[in-house]
Amino acid sequence: MTVILIGFHRKAVSAQSERVTADAESLGEAQEFDFLRFSDGRFALRTLEGKFIRAWPSGKLDAEPSVAKDWELFRLIERGGGRVAIVTHHDLHFSAQPTGELVADRVEISDWEEFYLHIAAGSDQLFGGSETEGAALGTSELFDRYVAHPEEGEKAILTLLRTPASVPPKADTP
Repeated sequence: MTVILIGFHRKAVSAQSERVTADAESLGEAQEFDFLRFSDGRFALRTLEGKFIRAWPSGKLDAEPSVAKDWELFRLIERGGGRVAIVTHHDLHFSAQPTGELVADRVEISDWEEFYLHIAAGSDQLFGGSETEGAALGTSELFDRYVAHPEEGEKAILTLLRTPASVPPKADTP
């Protein structure tokens, strides 16, 4: 499944030339990630170039590894209102800075550590398999609250990217 992440400042997460940022104001392949689920509830984000997002203990993020090991595996936390937080192997959270920098060095979760997770148009559904498959990340009902359906995904994302950060989006349409 391909996903797009939108940060608090209404910018999409992007990976280009091994650099990971949260500064994209439009959508393209650099803003799309394969969302790979693992049976222990963790997931990896792989660029369309086949590189995995990696979180260093220092909080630096990059997209260099070709294989997902512990530093490339994350957990999601539901935050309500259609938002999620991403937790690294080091128990630190992704944080989208107003400068467009994306780091993973936050102990506490606040607005900058929350993201909208969207399924890209044409991608497989998040939960298409058995109940146990869905249980790896939570129930499908839980994820339905903050994952845009593929047919509405692009429209919702473009609306969100054009909405100033000071204007909270409607809870039912991230």
